[in-house]
Amino acid sequence: MQGVEGRGRRGSAHLLSAVGEPMRRRGLVRLWVVLSGLFVPAIAFWMVNDSMNTWAQLDKISVQTCVNREGEPNFNVDECVHDAGADKTVFQHEHTSPGRYWGEALGVAFLFDLVITALLAAAFFVVRWVVRGFGADA
Repeated sequence: MQGVEGRGRRGSAHLLSAVGEPMRRRGLVRLWVVLSGLFVPAIAFWMVNDSMNTWAQLDKISVQTCVNREGEPNFNVDECVHDAGADKTVFQHEHTSPGRYWGEALGVAFLFDLVITALLAAAFFVVRWVVRGFGADA
């Protein structure tokens, strides 16, 4: 009786491992989709925010330069600011539309995500290959 139970367990364990492998892969793919869905827009938002802050700092310098020249005769601060381009939005500075700018940011963030994913997968396969190589000697 004990021998029959032992064979049954081995058979069911093999069956579960055969079914578990595709389920594990699906779970990893779903995890990647969820993480990409969260982090790609976050990275794009960070990139756009960083660009906006950079242009704001450059515009601040231009405005300060115009304000410093305010005492000169026949000087118009608003005209100076306009000539320096400090009254433009980020999208005007970049000569693009908001939709295209966000699209480019999302595209770059997605490419970054793909590169990171490929590097992590390659590292996993290399580590698995090395570990299996050491296990073959035992």
